[in-house]
Amino acid sequence: MTWIYTLMSGMLIGFALPSNDFGVLGWIALIPLFLAARRSGPIKSFVLGMAALLIAATFLILPLHTPEEWGNAGGGCLLFAILIGWVCAFASAMKTASPWKWTLAVAAAGVLGEWLAHGLFPLYFAMSQWRNPYVMPVASWVGIWGVSFLIYALNAGLAFAVESMLSRREGALPAGISRRAVMPVALGMTLLVALVHLYGGAANARETEGRRLRVAAIQPESEDPLPLLRAARSRGAEVAVWPELALSEPLERDLRTYQVEGLYQVIGYAGEMPEEGLPENYAALVSPAGEILGRYGKIRLFGSERFVHRAGSEIRVVESPLGRAGLAICYDTMFTEVVRSLARRGAQIALVPNLDPWASRGALHALHAAVTVFRAAENGIPLVRSEYRGYSMIVDGRGRILQDAGLATPSVVVADVTLPSHPGTLYTRLGDVFPPACLLLLVLLIGLDLREDRRKKAAREREFMEELFEGSEEPMRAG
Repeated sequence: MTWIYTLMSGMLIGFALPSNDFGVLGWIALIPLFLAARRSGPIKSFVLGMAALLIAATFLILPLHTPEEWGNAGGGCLLFAILIGWVCAFASAMKTASPWKWTLAVAAAGVLGEWLAHGLFPLYFAMSQWRNPYVMPVASWVGIWGVSFLIYALNAGLAFAVESMLSRREGALPAGISRRAVMPVALGMTLLVALVHLYGGAANARETEGRRLRVAAIQPESEDPLPLLRAARSRGAEVAVWPELALSEPLERDLRTYQVEGLYQVIGYAGEMPEEGLPENYAALVSPAGEILGRYGKIRLFGSERFVHRAGSEIRVVESPLGRAGLAICYDTMFTEVVRSLARRGAQIALVPNLDPWASRGALHALHAAVTVFRAAENGIPLVRSEYRGYSMIVDGRGRILQDAGLATPSVVVADVTLPSHPGTLYTRLGDVFPPACLLLLVLLIGLDLREDRRKKAAREREFMEELFEGSEEPMRAG
């Protein structure tokens, strides 16, 4: 039965994550897998968790055709599989804990796993909610981690409740745990998620104060970008963002070709080869007159890119007639610190050229786009993402997708965004404090569970000794 549960979760996860985008399934996708973990040992549960994610991968990234696709998409899915395996193994190891302890511990373990994987290849279960604007306020408080925590916690609480309902005998639940103790956990987590959605709806109804700016993102694929730039300007755009590495230095040579009257542009381009070392991967904000107002060198390099470019070292916010524009490039947005640093330095908008590696059905484009949405919501600033082949988009400061170019279609998207007068959120100020808090919570819950186990063991030993003493007294009375 555990493998049937694993298959069910694998299919649900596959449909919940981008680019399938049945995000509502994310709130229940792990229930069968957690049921399997509660009926298995930690090692088997780890294997089941990995298997579920690999099953999900068949709905997300297959078929893969080239070694590069296997390295990028396959490697990412393998890391995600290890992450889910870790969560399931922990869920199994803690299965004798009380319902509240187990639910909170599983959620904390999930966030901790995502935090540890963050240094290798950022992956979050919260990606399933990238088109759900009602949960984005949570990201503005504690980052994307808070949304993942809610998903793990609701799945865990409901899994405990389902196990209680499926059990025909009291012994099917761990000793000392009654069905009556299980239901408040499931109802409590369901109520919490419902309240988050209600608050998100109310927050999204409020107007953001600040200057309005019309922005554009071009998605040229293999087409000449100039007609797209002119189309953006004809629709009133004041600034348009190009994809990553669209041009090369000397940039001034090409600027005359692509200059459009009245249109600021953010252009991704390759720097000139220096006498020593490697060139940088740049994004530059260019005025309608062709003046480079500021440029930024990409800090986070992806995969083999480190053999082609050297990493930049300086966060860049450019003062311009548009406002304070923060520049980032592609893989920078997979991590929390670059966009957060832009907001801390007063950026009112993030302008982001992209070049994602191709995988079947644009899987990596969709996964990267999903994370990018959270970067805007975390810091309360709009974000414009331009990509060659897929998911060029405009996101407002609340994480709502205003325009999305879709996949593999040459196009330009245009929308009005509000530049906040005072950019930044609670998350911008505090940073990634939630994952360490989950670590502390996990240590506390494990400690409480161990103390409870020792107390129960001592009680059993005391009862045994009392029964033994009473049994030894009977022959003496008879004598």
